[in-house]
Amino acid sequence: MPVPLISHMNANIRWALPHEGPLVQSILANQNVALAYQVNWLLPLGPYWLVYCAPNPVGCINVNPGMPVGRLEWLTVVKELPKRTYACAIRDLCYAGMAALKQGGSQLVAGYVNDEDTSWKKIIEKRGLIPTEHGTLYIRGL
Repeated sequence: MPVPLISHMNANIRWALPHEGPLVQSILANQNVALAYQVNWLLPLGPYWLVYCAPNPVGCINVNPGMPVGRLEWLTVVKELPKRTYACAIRDLCYAGMAALKQGGSQLVAGYVNDEDTSWKKIIEKRGLIPTEHGTLYIRGL
């Protein structure tokens, strides 16, 4: 069993194991994320996916380390969760991802946000991320 990076109440965040591609795929597929159907998830998974368990796996985020800029992508949490659990999963996955990027030497975090997702834009701008280009790419110092 992997050691959790964040653990509180009945939830924890941990790195996905190499054989857990189908688990990440199922989380993505639950929300109809196209990536779920575009790659072979049976191949070993790289060490770049965080999984949120509450206590079962219900969310994930892809962490792409880089120097000076790291990226967080494919944040996905199943919507059938209680509202508070859903919000905590999103928050905790983002902060765990940023901590992993910082530990890996990234100075900034960047990620794509759909222009139509105005509620998510408001949330991340309130937390200090700034839009950089149309499309919209946000960055934040780590």
